[in-house]
Amino acid sequence: MPETTRRLRGIILTLTERCNLRCDYCYVPVERGRTMTPEVADRAVDWFVANAAEAGTLGLSFFGGEPFLAAEQMRRTTSRMRNLVHVNRRVRVVTPTNAQAMSDADIAWCRQQDIELAISIDGGADSCGRRRADGSQCGDALAQGVPEILRKLPPGSALARMTVTPANVGSLCASIRVLGRMGFERIVYLPDYEARWDEAALVSWRREHQRLATWLIGAHSAGRRLPELPSWKAIEARLLRGVPRRRCGAGIDQVTVTPDGGLYPCYRFAYAKDAHAFHLGDVESRVLDPEKVARLERANVDRLRPERGACASCPAADGCTYHCPAVAFLATGEVERVPEIVCRLTEIQVAAVRELCAAMLRPVRAKPAAPAWAKAAVFAAAATGLAACESSGPPRPDAGDARPAVEIKVDAAPPADVAGIDSQVVDGDDGIAWDAYYFGGGVCPLMLP
Repeated sequence: MPETTRRLRGIILTLTERCNLRCDYCYVPVERGRTMTPEVADRAVDWFVANAAEAGTLGLSFFGGEPFLAAEQMRRTTSRMRNLVHVNRRVRVVTPTNAQAMSDADIAWCRQQDIELAISIDGGADSCGRRRADGSQCGDALAQGVPEILRKLPPGSALARMTVTPANVGSLCASIRVLGRMGFERIVYLPDYEARWDEAALVSWRREHQRLATWLIGAHSAGRRLPELPSWKAIEARLLRGVPRRRCGAGIDQVTVTPDGGLYPCYRFAYAKDAHAFHLGDVESRVLDPEKVARLERANVDRLRPERGACASCPAADGCTYHCPAVAFLATGEVERVPEIVCRLTEIQVAAVRELCAAMLRPVRAKPAAPAWAKAAVFAAAATGLAACESSGPPRPDAGDARPAVEIKVDAAPPADVAGIDSQVVDGDDGIAWDAYYFGGGVCPLMLP
């Protein structure tokens, strides 16, 4: 793809592989410790701007390691990008962080420059999985430090990014509630698809989603403000409005640059065991491999090939938001395949959101107003009963004449007060998947609007 194509919308720069933590599930080779030079960063930004789409918001995201270990480079690159882009055009800057290497000056810079943060945090002080270099747990430090950081930032400028593993899935609902109390307005939680999800872990995943549904229904009926869960919002949009799945833009509309200047579709491809299969080029050659780009373009969301069954006969088909070519490639070597564990986890999640939607849309007979706490109790009991009676989700289409326990009519306009049904899209007129609905329910928090 030559420079003159002008169609890129996002670039992710892996500024450094160094990190102050050693999380159990991290896939970045932090021991290698490579850091991007200013020359490579400049060439990457210059190439991106030369090939950027002519209209709409442009995305600059950072990655690591811990990007704030290269804070000066982050500042310099952000300034260069914004100086190169037309003054009336928005450049949205996002960076993940574990929030343990941020100074007061870093926080002030984020506030002044409208930097959005994806803070990696899995729960409260007792959360497991995130460790310091010496092997000690750091959940307590995160739980104590993050609320103060959030207070210093503009509302909504930081989201929580959780990784759910078989080791911590049993506290998923409790952890989300803790993060909400910390002050997060948006919480992205993603399963570690590469972990070993045995049957016991899947039972916990189902139970925690039933608990989440019960909590959300009860809190909504009591009029409490809740943090947004993009994965649930994405599924709601599919179930209630028939919003189509969108393709991932990795390698097509966005690229990732590694510290040595290599170009890859996204950061997961860059650190795959067979990363060379999707090494698209480098910032020196300034050209993307057309055959590899075409391979990504052919990964049609309507023709995915699950490892088990078929999308058309899946009970979660009307709510599934999954499309991550990187997860597919890591598990199967093919970007069009859907790993079995993805299907199993997704079916459980869609079933929980389906019950939430049904409870929100259920008509209520006119009667004297009940106290908010009583409404919450009734809704919570109803959700718990639904979950207990239908723990495996709606029947499969091949189950005789059985009908789903909950039907959602997508051709009817939902009530205006149903949470999470708005469809605000950032630069969605060109079909680019920049809305929260379309990133596999939050697969790419670096690119969420």
